[in-house]
Parts: sequence; C-alpha cells; structure tokens
Amino acid sequence: MILSSKYILILLTYFLYIFKLTICNNCKKQNFNEYTQIKTKFKIKPKNKTLKIEKNPLITLIIPVYNKQRYIKYSLDSLIVQNLKDIEVIIIDDGSTDKSKEICKKYAKKYKFKLIVQKNKGVSAARNKGIDIAKGKWITFMDADDTYKKNYFDIMKKAIDKAEKEKIDVINSNLYRCKNDLKMKIIKWKKKTFIHPAVYTKFFRKSMLDKYKMRFDTRINKAEDLIFTYVIFAICRKILNINYRGYYYRKKRNSNSLSKQPYIWTAPKAYNAAIRKLRKFKNTKRTINLFEKKKSTAYKLIRMQKRRLKKLKNNNKSKKNKK
Repeated sequence: MILSSKYILILLTYFLYIFKLTICNNCKKQNFNEYTQIKTKFKIKPKNKTLKIEKNPLITLIIPVYNKQRYIKYSLDSLIVQNLKDIEVIIIDDGSTDKSKEICKKYAKKYKFKLIVQKNKGVSAARNKGIDIAKGKWITFMDADDTYKKNYFDIMKKAIDKAEKEKIDVINSNLYRCKNDLKMKIIKWKKKTFIHPAVYTKFFRKSMLDKYKMRFDTRINKAEDLIFTYVIFAICRKILNINYRGYYYRKKRNSNSLSKQPYIWTAPKAYNAAIRKLRKFKNTKRTINLFEKKKSTAYKLIRMQKRRLKKLKNNNKSKKNKK
C-alpha cells in the first residue's frame, strides 16, 4: 500500500509534535532541579514535612542556642533538607533575650524537634543537658550560626556503619571556614585532613561518654570543646578520621587576634581541669605531658599580654600628660 504525500506529511507533523513535548518536559524537570538546588542555600524546600520521632534513634544532634536570631533560621533550614530518619534533634535555648526562642519554637512544632528552654547557664551546661536526655547511639553537636552541606548525614551514616563494625568510639570529619556574613563565603584553607578540636565536626559514641562520665566543664567559658575532645581522644578505643567537608563553620570576629582572644586567660584553668580528669585513667601520660606543655605556653602568652597592656596604659598616660 503506497501512502500519499498528504498522509506522510500528517504523520511527520504528529511525530514532531510528540518529540517536542518530551523535550519540553525534560527541560522543565531539569530547570526545576537546578532551581531547587540553588534554593536550598537560603529558601529551602524541606524533605521532612512530618518527622517521625524514633524510640531508639541512631544519632542525636544537640544545638545550643543563645541570642542567634540573625543566623538560627539558616542553620535549621540547612538541617531540614537532610535525611533525618533515625535522627533526634534537640534544641536547647540557653536563656535567649532576642527572638531566637520564638524561631526555634516554630521549627520544633513543625518538624517535631525537641526544644528545651532553660536559664542562661552557658554553652557547656546546654550541651550537657542535651547529652543527658539524648536517646541516640551517637551524639553530635551544631553551633546555632553554622550550616550543613546537603546529604551530610547520609555520608556520616556510612561512616557510622564502619565505626560499628570496627568498634570505633569517635568519628571526625572536616569543615569549611566561612566569613561572618549571611552569604558565608568560604575562606581558603591549606590543611586538607586533620583532627580539629571542635566538637561540631565529630560524632561520639553515647555509651563511651556515659561509661567515662564525660561531660563539658561548666567552669570553663572558652575552649571547653578543645578540652572535651582531647580528653576523649586519650581514653577512647579508636578514632575514624574521614576526609569529607560537610560542615560550614562561621568564623567568629577577632578570633585570630592575640590581643582580643579571651580564651588565653582561661586556658591554664582549662588545661588543669583536663589534667585532673586524665589522671583518673590509665595510659594517659603522653596527653598529660602535652597539656602541661600547653599550659606553660599559655602562661607565657598571658605574661606577654600583661606586658603589652602595661605598655599601652603607660603610653596613654604619657600622651595625656603631654597635652
């Protein structure tokens, strides 16, 4: 049967129309995916519309909050796009005087996070409260002004699977240092793989923390996480260090200036507390010696700082006298 040219033209136009429709649909899907990826930076489409509270979660995330109304929304937005299955989220408002508590309440109600409001006791007391009520096998922390990379917890769960098989007590990952603004521009960092002392890049086994009664020292206001992690490194069985950056750390202002570092003054007190804790355990002599050296250097820095302050005072006095 020979088809006429009219019928051939009709068939061709029909096939071209179907082909055009399929291409348009694919383009729309692609553009939508690209849009949602860009949107996740600030205005985030959540994965977890209703979060089921697990009886025995794998991970407990503890977020202490104090007067972070400017940043807390961005932190929680980076959290709700994660796969939060088997994850317990505990937000502890440490007596905020701004709108942080109201923002946290909205997220806690919508996504079934645990929100605890307490009087201002400090970040160490807030973290300790979270550890005490945590139900997860593994515990991690987040600062209220930092954010996560997409699929962060999916990657960390794979590391936990390895840790469970090999009897590892601590998992350490890497981070991005960002500028202290809403855009959070990444600061270049030469070091690729190293063990950072901060707690927010780590996952700790809960049974290990309870066994050795490891909690943050509430008497120390600065560098409390440094002491906590180094003592745990000395007493834990194994540490798994993975070369993965999934945490965006917001660099605090004046953190590199020696003259404006308040933790210098409290460092000897912090090291003394760590040494007292380490003496209760066996095979910790190397770490104790390390802390003793750090303590002596801290005292040297304090003496140098006092001399500088005296010089500044004398110079100011002499300028006033001349006038």
